[in-house]
Amino acid sequence: MQESAPIEDFRPDAKGPAGGLLRTQKGVLTIMNESKEVSKPNTEKGRKRFHLRGFFSLLLFSSFFLLLFTGIILYVTPKGRVAHWTGWTMLGLGKEEWSAIHMTLALVVMIASGFHLYYNWGIFWSYITRKAQATLNLKREMALAILLCVVTVVGTLYGLPPFGTIIQWNDDIKIYWETHSAIAPTPHAEEFSIARLAEEIGMPLDQVMQRLKDAGVAVDDASVKVNDLAAAHGLTPSRLFAIVQPESRGMIGGNGHGRGAGMGGQGRGAGMGGHGRGAGMGGQGPGAGMGGQGPGYGRMTVQQCCESENIPVEKGLARLKEAGIEASSSEALKTLVERSGKRPAALVQIIRGQ
Repeated sequence: MQESAPIEDFRPDAKGPAGGLLRTQKGVLTIMNESKEVSKPNTEKGRKRFHLRGFFSLLLFSSFFLLLFTGIILYVTPKGRVAHWTGWTMLGLGKEEWSAIHMTLALVVMIASGFHLYYNWGIFWSYITRKAQATLNLKREMALAILLCVVTVVGTLYGLPPFGTIIQWNDDIKIYWETHSAIAPTPHAEEFSIARLAEEIGMPLDQVMQRLKDAGVAVDDASVKVNDLAAAHGLTPSRLFAIVQPESRGMIGGNGHGRGAGMGGQGRGAGMGGHGRGAGMGGQGPGAGMGGQGPGYGRMTVQQCCESENIPVEKGLARLKEAGIEASSSEALKTLVERSGKRPAALVQIIRGQ
């Protein structure tokens, strides 16, 4: 057996126990004697350091990957008014949570990128200076890279394919959510108090509160917000509203017409998101029902608009042509707005033949 001793007590080639030689070389302590050679690691020199360069490289990679993932989630989210009213979630998180995570990750990527560049500045600068000498040989590559960046920006701004197609897909997804989800009586109605909601829908406050009470939703204060009251009872604002107005259950975006009461009289009123005539305050006159004009006409294509109005696409295109507006079925109404100078509602009226 060999006696052990602290590494700092040994000297190169010093005599050790039983006449063995002690040597330290490259952080390894070697005890040699006639029978065997024993090696031990030098813990002082073998201790691992925390590598900041590697840490920031891994942080940059992981945060960028998560940023990409949250960006995809936000691409398919509905509009804020739909998400808030229906309580939309993805993987258990709402639109606001996904937006917050995305922004925070973007900040982490910026910070990690700065430190990554700092710790790799020597390599980066060497690469730049080395490539700078070969600039004359990379004129075409540099020109193509700059041109591609310019085309991406301009193409996105003017809606040119394929950039405009990507934006149109995003619009189509949002239109899908709007046309397949319950629509608030007015934009951001979830932020209204119960008293204001009753006023907006033309229903006595006592009746609203009684219907909520009958459904097990007690309202102690009419100033409580719709979203707060809904959250306190495990409901979404749209489901809470369905309790107040059962006839609105299942109504979705679009242009539905139906009977409705005005403020002070009876008359034709619009459905959720539609148009119609209703009684005004004590007299006759044009009035909107629940929600007024349907949602997002400018984001619809001509075909989608015709389908929502139950009008054949060919007839809608013919009516636009008669009004001096050339269009295709896949063309967005907002494009026609820019070209014709007319408002989306005016184009819809032309499609209707009004």
